[in-house]
Amino acid sequence: MKFLSVEVLTMVATILGSNGIIYLIAKTMLTRWESKHPIVVHDDRFDDLSHRVEELRSQVDELRATQRILRAAVIELAYLRIADKHERYLHRGWATPNEKRVVQRIYDAYHSLGGNGTGSELNREVQTMPSYAPRERGDG
Repeated sequence: MKFLSVEVLTMVATILGSNGIIYLIAKTMLTRWESKHPIVVHDDRFDDLSHRVEELRSQVDELRATQRILRAAVIELAYLRIADKHERYLHRGWATPNEKRVVQRIYDAYHSLGGNGTGSELNREVQTMPSYAPRERGDG
């Protein structure tokens, strides 16, 4: 009986031993595979970051819309200023060199912002006006 029990114990020890070796080999191979092929784990921080990016995109879109509105308003205000000065100087019949420079600067801003050119003719007329009153020019 003792013989049978030693035989059984030897067989159990062999099975356990071989399973231990197989376990170690499998664990080593699995560790190597996982290091080369990491498992993607869902991270809530990515969702938070993605949500924040969408918020920022929305804010940028709103700012662009506001910028378009402000640009249109500034263009209109510059045009009105050019038209007002043109009318005043045309009525007077002349514009000083400094007044011409001011109108030119307003026109340059108007044009660079995308003014459609309706102020171009008004600016051209101001720039070609006499620079002094008739009595100072010797016309009268």
